[in-house]
Amino acid sequence: MSARKIDNRQFRKRTKNIFPTEACYSENLVEDTPPRQPDVNNVVERYKVRHYLDRLEHPAQVMSSCLKMILCDSEAMILIEREEDALKREFGISSVSFSDAAHSSVDRIVTLYGSFNNVLRCALFIAYLVCAETNNLFRNEPYTLKSQNYSLSVLIEGKHESIWHLLKGESVKSVDASVYGRNSNLHLVKLCSDFVSLFKSLALFLSNFTYKRYYNDDVIEITPFITIHDGDFLNPDKKSKDEKGEVDEEDVMTFISRNLQSRGLQESCERRGD
Repeated sequence: MSARKIDNRQFRKRTKNIFPTEACYSENLVEDTPPRQPDVNNVVERYKVRHYLDRLEHPAQVMSSCLKMILCDSEAMILIEREEDALKREFGISSVSFSDAAHSSVDRIVTLYGSFNNVLRCALFIAYLVCAETNNLFRNEPYTLKSQNYSLSVLIEGKHESIWHLLKGESVKSVDASVYGRNSNLHLVKLCSDFVSLFKSLALFLSNFTYKRYYNDDVIEITPFITIHDGDFLNPDKKSKDEKGEVDEEDVMTFISRNLQSRGLQESCERRGD
C-alpha cells in the first residue's frame, strides 16, 4: 500500500476576524477630542470681495433700479448699525431703506435704490456680509470668491410662471420661488449659488420685472409667523392676568362649596338611614 502524500494546505484553518465587543474609549472622550478650531483663512476678505464685484458688469449701466431683499430682524439691525453708510459710500447707491419691524414676524424688507450695476453689486455684498460674517461666527463654512453657497432672498413682483420661465436654463445652484404671504403676484425668490450666477439671475429680474403695486413697503403685508390668538398669549397684560386670577379663584370657591354641600347631604342621608 503506497503512502499518499497529504497536502497540509487542506488542513489549514482560516483565521477568524475577531472584533472586540467593547471599544476602548477614554472616560474623558469630550476632553480628548479637541473642538474644531475656526479657520481664519477660509473666508475671503472684504476688500477682495469688493474688488471682485467691481468686475461684474451688465450693459444697462445707467438705468435706475430698485431691488427689495428680505433679511431677518437681527441681520437688518447689524446692517443698520454697522454697514448702512459704508454700503452707500462704497457702492454709490442712492439709498438703502429698511422696513419697520413687524409684530410677530422677523422679516425685514431692505430696499436698494441706484444704478443697475451698483444695486446688483450691493445686493451681492450684503449676501456676503450675511452669509460669511454675520451667520458664520465660528467660520466653520468656507466662503471664497468662487464658493457656491452664497444665498439671498429677493422680492419679485410678477407672475409665478414668468419667474420660473425666466430662470429656466440659469446656472444657479438652487432656486425656490413662492408667493410672499398674502401679497398676490409678489414672490419671494431664494437663490443660492456663486457670485457670477447670482449676478446674472438678479440682472434678469431687474431687466424684466419692476415694482409697480409693491413699490412702497407699506403696501406689502408681512404675515406673522404665529396666529393673532397665539400672539395674545405670548405677552399677556396685567389686566388679563388679574381677570384670569379672579376666574380661577371663583372656580376654586365653587368647587369647595359643591363638595361641602354634597358631603352634608351624604351625612344627612346616613343619619336618616340609622
